[in-house]
Formats: sequence, C-alpha cells, structure tokens
Amino acid sequence: SFFPAFRQHRSRFDSKDFKYRLSMSDKFIFMRWKERFVVPNYKLSRITGASYDGFYYVCYDREEASITGYYFHRDSDNYQCLKLAHTKQTSFSHFELA
Repeated sequence: SFFPAFRQHRSRFDSKDFKYRLSMSDKFIFMRWKERFVVPNYKLSRITGASYDGFYYVCYDREEASITGYYFHRDSDNYQCLKLAHTKQTSFSHFELA
C-alpha cells in the first residue's frame, strides 16, 4: 500500500465482506475519487492529452490537514501523486470603499 496507515486494512480489503467503518477518532480517512469535469468549464468532458478514465486513491490526514492521492488508470503513467496541504492564512482580508 502507498499509505502506511492503510496496512491494517490491506489483508481483508479485497474480501466481499470488507466494510470500511469510519470512527470520529480516526486520524486517516481513505477514499476513492473520480474526476468528472474541469473547473471552471464543467461542460468540457475531454481535454486532449488528459485522462479522466481513471480515479484517485486518496488518504486524508485529519491531524495534518493534508491529502495525498495516487491516480490510477491502466493506460496511464502508474500512480501519479497528488499532494494537497492546508495553508494557514497569514494576512487579513482588505476592503476598499468607493
């Protein structure tokens, strides 16, 4: 597994009876994401050179507020990595009066 925290589930993951139960105390949340469209033009279903046929295996770390994902598609480069992290706002918003 690409996610060390998932190792505890790996041995029974392929079982028909496997159920992933999320607890409020779990540090990690595991998901599978599917892309559907491109923002901001949701009407586009295809972009030359881009693949939307695969999906991402994703792990959200609640304590670190970070997301790591690996894209998978049988005809794509294996396991392209996506990393997202929360950035704390270090400045104040400003407004102008007209």
